[in-house]
Amino acid sequence: MISANEARQLIKNNCQHFGTEQVTLYQALGRFSAEDITAPFDMPAFAQSAMDGYAIRHEDVAKNIPLYNEGEIKAGDTLLSEVDPEHCIRIFTGALIPLGVDTVVMQERVEIDGKNILVKDEDLQLGANIRPKGSQSKEGDVILKKGEALNPAACGMLASFGIDKILVYKKPTIDILVTGDELKGAQETIKEGQIYESNSFALKTALNCLQFDDIRIRKAIDLEADTDQKIADGLKADVLIITGGISVGKYDLVQAALVKNGVEQVFHKINQKPGKPLYFGKNGNTLVFGLPGNPGSVMNCFYIYVRHALAWAMGSSQSSLPNLQLKLQEDINKKNNKTFFIKGKIAGDKVEILDGQESYKMNAFAVADCLIEIPEKKQLMYKGELVNVHLI
Repeated sequence: MISANEARQLIKNNCQHFGTEQVTLYQALGRFSAEDITAPFDMPAFAQSAMDGYAIRHEDVAKNIPLYNEGEIKAGDTLLSEVDPEHCIRIFTGALIPLGVDTVVMQERVEIDGKNILVKDEDLQLGANIRPKGSQSKEGDVILKKGEALNPAACGMLASFGIDKILVYKKPTIDILVTGDELKGAQETIKEGQIYESNSFALKTALNCLQFDDIRIRKAIDLEADTDQKIADGLKADVLIITGGISVGKYDLVQAALVKNGVEQVFHKINQKPGKPLYFGKNGNTLVFGLPGNPGSVMNCFYIYVRHALAWAMGSSQSSLPNLQLKLQEDINKKNNKTFFIKGKIAGDKVEILDGQESYKMNAFAVADCLIEIPEKKQLMYKGELVNVHLI
């Protein structure tokens, strides 16, 4: 049985890309760049005003004389004529700085008398309120590195350079296989001893939140032939996520079916709670996750392992799992040497431990916004001590 850290590293080492494709920026959210993107020109492409005011020569300020206003220039205007000495021009945010001026004075710091202004800003510095050409990026600078995530701001930045398409790593196709005769659909009538199936709903909506949409859900009954066939079908996807049937009970048929279908085991079982029976393997380039059946264990394994595997397989350059360090609001005594993942809720610089931590309970997960990781070698942690917290 391996540690949680070993499991994460093994998963990362075995995640291969699913190829690349060019998409529009509207389709790029949540994807990862498959190449370094360089600036095609300086940004800003021209010196521009940082605010509404008057463009002036800084040397004219010391003269303490009225400056004649030649007119105005707004964002998008092109003015080719040079502003004369002891003159100025009304200018608006984002507008091109015309020739002959080198400073912008805020409109609140001038006195206006007809066509003239008098600067009333003793602290005005040369070049004030001007965004210099290329002050964000120079032509040829790398503006987005290979493996960086395409978030809304990154898409907006690329669009500002006239870029509307980008080469990204492909999203995987995903199959979810739910096992267990006791599981019934929401529209079915259940008998005593049966339960409504929920894992596929939790997993699919979690995947939707991460911008995955090519998802199929299958159900296998507790028969070897059906389990074998459903796994064979699921292996046609890039990622196969199985819930239940991965332990060692009489009706836990998944591991044998994976062997029959040529899946190579990377590891099975982690020294953690919840989710000890987690399985990870590969069939060619297909990643296979065997998750426990208990809903809490399913979502714990998804957030700590599966979602990061998907990011790594999609080209993420992130070398480790993102987390926060927050203070515990109460003591923890876990009384064994397993890594614990505890459902929590963040409150400022602290994290609260929620009631209902058992793996079959979902009421705590329904309101949790994080998982608190307690290392396997730490049995007792005290209120106020810093812990790693994974956002969910």
